[in-house]
Amino acid sequence: MVTRIRPAGWLALAVALFLLAVAGYAAARARVPQDYWKQTDATVYRAAGLAVRHQPAELYALRLGVAGSRLPYAVRRAGVRGGERAVFR
Repeated sequence: MVTRIRPAGWLALAVALFLLAVAGYAAARARVPQDYWKQTDATVYRAAGLAVRHQPAELYALRLGVAGSRLPYAVRRAGVRGGERAVFR
């Protein structure tokens, strides 16, 4: 026999998760209020652009992507594309 959750149960779960998310947001704001509003996407992109403008060689030294991977980027990308084709066919 399958036990189903009533709509009121789903609503209670959704409300609880929403309140948990709001509490987490409030805790993050209360912990470091001076830094919380400074980290917008524009600020992060501007900082990255300034870093690349002043030291362009560092962009390729960052080793973005799979952490600790010794494979060249082209090999990793081919693996990702092959995986995507296998999953989405």
